[in-house]
Amino acid sequence: GITQTKAYTYQSVKDKKLVQREILQNAEILIKNKVDFIILEYFRNVEEIVWAIECLKDCNKPLFASLCIGPRGDSAGVDPGECAVRMVRAGADVVGANCLFDPFINL
Repeated sequence: GITQTKAYTYQSVKDKKLVQREILQNAEILIKNKVDFIILEYFRNVEEIVWAIECLKDCNKPLFASLCIGPRGDSAGVDPGECAVRMVRAGADVVGANCLFDPFINL
């Protein structure tokens, strides 16, 4: 799968082009080996995963997008429902929440 990028996580200025370049570089081996689908997981910010989805939506693979969020949303405070809407609008085929919190908290 594909996970959060160094370009987003460790840079004070968030540069969409740098993030997407890193995402495409990481996805290259998956696409080359003809995987059935691509999982985008353990992202903590909806902005970054939306950028990832946008740059991979033309790879002709189903995209499963999962954020590390709890009831309060992503790391920037975006509501979980809004996160899901943004991921779907960007082109994700499946959206979900990752294992940052136990199931009894997220459910």
